[in-house]
Amino acid sequence: MALPPSICSPGGRGLILPLLESEQSWPRGFRGALYAVAMLYCFLGVSIIADTFMTAIEAITSKRKQVRLANGRTTAVKAWNGTVATLTLMALGSSAPEICLSVIELFKKDFHVGELGPSTIVGSAAFNLLVIVAVCIMAIPANEVRLIVELPAFYVTVVFSLGAYMWLVFILTMNTVDVVDIWEATLTMLMGPLFVYIAYRTDRGDLWKLWPANLFLRAGNGEALESPEGSLSDEATFSFAAERLMVCRQPDEAQQLEVAVLRSGDCDVATTSTYHTECLSAVPGFDYEETVGTLCFAPGQREAVISLEILPSRKRRHPRELIVVLEEEEGSSDEVILLVTLEDADAASGASSLSGCLDAWLGIDGFRRGLADWRREAAATLYSNGSPEEHALASRGDLLLHFLQLPWKLLFVVVPPTSFLGGWFCFSVSLAVIALITAFLGDLAELFGCVLSVPDIVTAVSFVALGTSMPDLFASLSAAKDDETADASVVNVTGSNAVNVFVGLGVPWTVGSVYWRLTGRDGDWESRYREVASRLPADSAAFVVDSRNLGFQVLLLLQASVIALLLLALRRYALGAELGGAQGPKQATFGCFVLMWLGFVFMTSWRTLRWSEASPSESWATMGCALAALSLIVFWPMMSIFHYRLISRLEREEEAFRHNSLDMSKADAASRAEHGAYGSAPEPGSAQQTAKKLDRSISIGSLGSVGSMLSVGSGEALSLEVRRTTS
Repeated sequence: MALPPSICSPGGRGLILPLLESEQSWPRGFRGALYAVAMLYCFLGVSIIADTFMTAIEAITSKRKQVRLANGRTTAVKAWNGTVATLTLMALGSSAPEICLSVIELFKKDFHVGELGPSTIVGSAAFNLLVIVAVCIMAIPANEVRLIVELPAFYVTVVFSLGAYMWLVFILTMNTVDVVDIWEATLTMLMGPLFVYIAYRTDRGDLWKLWPANLFLRAGNGEALESPEGSLSDEATFSFAAERLMVCRQPDEAQQLEVAVLRSGDCDVATTSTYHTECLSAVPGFDYEETVGTLCFAPGQREAVISLEILPSRKRRHPRELIVVLEEEEGSSDEVILLVTLEDADAASGASSLSGCLDAWLGIDGFRRGLADWRREAAATLYSNGSPEEHALASRGDLLLHFLQLPWKLLFVVVPPTSFLGGWFCFSVSLAVIALITAFLGDLAELFGCVLSVPDIVTAVSFVALGTSMPDLFASLSAAKDDETADASVVNVTGSNAVNVFVGLGVPWTVGSVYWRLTGRDGDWESRYREVASRLPADSAAFVVDSRNLGFQVLLLLQASVIALLLLALRRYALGAELGGAQGPKQATFGCFVLMWLGFVFMTSWRTLRWSEASPSESWATMGCALAALSLIVFWPMMSIFHYRLISRLEREEEAFRHNSLDMSKADAASRAEHGAYGSAPEPGSAQQTAKKLDRSISIGSLGSVGSMLSVGSGEALSLEVRRTTS
């Protein structure tokens, strides 16, 4: 059976494109430029809808739920564990374009694996780890650093990301070459939930309990949980006068609720505490007015008051609940929660009415608030920065960007706000829109490569991977600048790369392997995979994944990942942090990471374009030059880091010597004064000889301590330092 025509040839079709039959007869150069511009514009649309998608995820993961603690207290805690949210919804949000592209391509290719989806996932992983981390290193302001604080979570993400790459190499090139069995694909997909569970237990600090011996030891010895997240405490600097308030609302007038905040402990200094309201079942704007503020405590002040406005009740409302969240210090993660219940004066009659039941089930006020937010957001799309006032003050660049984004913003008006259903409605519609744009983008990428005779693999690892990773780049860059740690910008990259493999490859490969096992081979399958068909029993089929190029990409990614992670570890050991630091090591690490990514793209392209035609001498020469270039690239940041540490050590030793010399000068002056008072003089030259001995001992100590760090090439420089100092 003949293969179908290519997408850019007459009769060829993608999932959506080409739109016109006459398009196939246009000049190829013009079509290539047209498709490139269209892809760039689609990348802009993906970045806009990805921001909306992440907003929905933040609304979902910020929700709280009521829990009863072991001491009988009732409080509200985050419904989502931070680690679980990061590795599930957050990772899906940042990697949604790549994952959607891989899944959609499977169905577009009639359950045959395509080259665009898997290569985009591998190329995106390389871009995330090398380019995004490099940009984050350079983005830190001068003389500032960012350190990974949650090291256990970082180690888990590193192990699973590297393990994912090694697993791909094993199933593609060692176990069943060019074939992915059902158990291999299923295990790849199930590694995702295992990864999330291990990271969750690591975040809780009880991963050690999963060892078999501990499972037997703790059987039947369950203990009550003091707090769901381990972060709640019975003792706090600030507290509310009551743990829970009940408010009876009036039907005709608003009420001002005064909430007392008590301060305990050391009250001799002034301090501040921020507070805000969050909804549980109450609806802002219908049951209460949202309140955000800061309490200022003067020295000696032990009590302050928060004022909340409770809106008039409606006669059909069930009890509504909200919480007041008080941070113990401004910017602190320690919180104190007050639960406020709003009841109507005629709650009994309202609860039994039909409107009251509908309100309890559907949330009528929440629906009304969602519609109001939807209208407000739709009107804001017409203005730069969201309002007429900001539009009038916008610069020319802002206006140009606004008009470029305006068609996308008008299209995305169909996406509802996060007010509906706790953000899940916005989440679902945003994901559907991302899938639609990704399907369009996949056809564009295939058309672009087809008209310019560029393989899909090359287009995927360079153009498509870069474009779909732009939202990740801007999010990580913002996190690196604003956060005090490197967790949000580095740990999220390694975790997202692992999730990309487990979901973006595991899900479509599982579907494809099950499909071909159930349907068996046909004429089209045999014509595509003659060599694989000869190895399988008659009438049986398998899900075929060409490992020649994909396996090579994964090997390159694995090598680059190991080198990049080792350099980050070296920066932590030698410079004290993964991000930021001195200008020289920053620039060297940035250049090394970017050059490694360019090398990854070049070697992948060379393997795809030239491997089958290259002579053995050309292949060996190319591989040898690549290894030599890699050695020089990696040597650059290593020497820069060691040089900076050497210079820093010498500067510290010189500063210590200056302080010691000053102390000895003061001691010599005191000795002279003392001997002068008693009519005797110190021995001539004694102070100078003592200073020389001290100088020589300090310099020799510098030589020993620094020489232990750098054994090659540092002895001569330090011996010169000794001679210079002792002269």
